[in-house]
Amino acid sequence: MKPMDKTKTGDGTSTDSAPVTVDPNLSANAPAPEGSAGSADTLGKDVKLPARRIVTTTQGLASMNIAKGEFSNQTMSESSPNMRSQTVEFDYTGTQLVNNRGVIERGQYDVTKEAASILTGLSPDVRRGLVAVMQSHGMYGGSKPSNTLVQSVDIGATQEFLLFANSQGVTVDVAMGLLKNNYPAVAGTGRRFRPPARQDVMSVFEEAIGRILGRAATPGVTERFVKAFTEMNRKEFAGGETAPNVQVAAEAQIKQEFGPEAQAVGALSLMNVLDKAIKGIQ
Repeated sequence: MKPMDKTKTGDGTSTDSAPVTVDPNLSANAPAPEGSAGSADTLGKDVKLPARRIVTTTQGLASMNIAKGEFSNQTMSESSPNMRSQTVEFDYTGTQLVNNRGVIERGQYDVTKEAASILTGLSPDVRRGLVAVMQSHGMYGGSKPSNTLVQSVDIGATQEFLLFANSQGVTVDVAMGLLKNNYPAVAGTGRRFRPPARQDVMSVFEEAIGRILGRAATPGVTERFVKAFTEMNRKEFAGGETAPNVQVAAEAQIKQEFGPEAQAVGALSLMNVLDKAIKGIQ
């Protein structure tokens, strides 16, 4: 799967698609338990994950279970005598997991049931590499890896890793590359960074933009704020500047990004208040 740049959503706005870097040693061989497609609904039907580029055929697209609003920026290869051979690419924001070939492979990992089988199924060398990354990124909390790397403490860290994979909408091999290359290691092994709850941050921002601008937020604008606010908290965790309250941060970004519009809406609201006051006196 190739890295992505800007993605156009259905409303014409742009958002950053998730860059994908695959760890070549970590296998994506982590199927859902027999008779199950994973836990695709655990995040809720309306949750939008970072955009991932899907590469398939017209025939494959017809068989995919993708809801309206979960894809955008679709492109198709030139027509050919055999329509089934046409390649289709699009950005997918649903909760199913995408592998390193740009294919929707499965539903969300069941972190409590699958962590042990995924960890123990790795070769010793690959397991050591994964454990090292999990430890450097705070997934062991205040604990240390066991000597065998397959004990309960290691399985607990793997559950954290699978939660990360679920949040990014990718299989474990892709998640390994993302974690190593896109997220800084945590200083010390006894601290764990937990990003703010995505849905809570989105709700606060959408309420603020509705109150200040009198309209709904577009997906691209909301996603930019979620990323920016998460990064503020990450920097604070690493010893940087204190992150503001989410409400304060939301209002600040709206006024910075939509200053003229916010002023115009505010002036209109003030005129309405004055108009009603004058009519009440008459």
